[in-house]
Amino acid sequence: MLHSQTRLPQGLKRRAACNQGHPPAGAVECVAEPSADRTRADDCNRTSHNGCHCIEFRPSTLGLRISNVSSIYIIEDAVFKGNYLSNSSAADTASKRWIALFDLDGTLTWRDTLLPFLLGFLRRRPHRALGLWRIPVALWRYWRDRDRGALKSSVIRMLMQGEKRATLDAWAQTFVAGFKSKQRFRPVALAVLETHRAAGDHLVLLSASPDLYVPLIGELLGFERTLCTELQWQGDRLDGRLSTQNRRGEEKVRCLKWLRDQYRNVPVIAYGNSASDLDHLREADRALLVNGDSAARRLAAKWEVAVSYWD
Repeated sequence: MLHSQTRLPQGLKRRAACNQGHPPAGAVECVAEPSADRTRADDCNRTSHNGCHCIEFRPSTLGLRISNVSSIYIIEDAVFKGNYLSNSSAADTASKRWIALFDLDGTLTWRDTLLPFLLGFLRRRPHRALGLWRIPVALWRYWRDRDRGALKSSVIRMLMQGEKRATLDAWAQTFVAGFKSKQRFRPVALAVLETHRAAGDHLVLLSASPDLYVPLIGELLGFERTLCTELQWQGDRLDGRLSTQNRRGEEKVRCLKWLRDQYRNVPVIAYGNSASDLDHLREADRALLVNGDSAARRLAAKWEVAVSYWD
């Protein structure tokens, strides 16, 4: 739920409740004017009012419930996307298609996804806890080299190495399906995502979390591409070592550059939540740090990256 003290992205402005009535339960509305006529649909409608592109976001297809949302918000393409290209008018910029690049953990979701994924699997396979005796060694190595990718791989291997692909796929399906009922996505993040979809933008999910389940989240949310940390397999059994770099920090910069090669001359707007995300946010044409901690916000201010808070 958005509270009165919430700082919204530029162009996503809190409005008074519509004089014609509050939005239906489970809806986040974006309208041009409180009095404007709106077409209601099961999922997402888009209309245009004097250059203002509007959506009504309904999360029914995801099985999500957003409670106590009774405010109306406005999103104007010319403001929300901004006049990012110095030689473009606001109208020209609003008509462009963008690459909308979203981080996952803490940006689209309320919190980390990897730890719940691992703990949920451990509850299904409690005997795998025997492998955790190696945790002190992994932590000591991390203390020495600060290699988050190696630490991530070590813990995954402790709990899942040798498991069959079918077993892990079945758990991943169950885990991601739980996102629907447990409301693990931020409502405002979903509304912003749907705004980009309605505008015809290219939706890309970029996460340091592993490909054991992140592609399923990308599929659930309708992303065009999903880039995440990939793991090695031995036949149909998980090895657990990384087959790509840990997609965090500078590796996300490399991924962004790769996307620019795939989508020639298409500008990028990026969303992230952590200090490490600022590496690639700074390389985007437009960027927003959301829900960042104090350290991340200080760096964002230093590098002139906009900051917002999505409840």
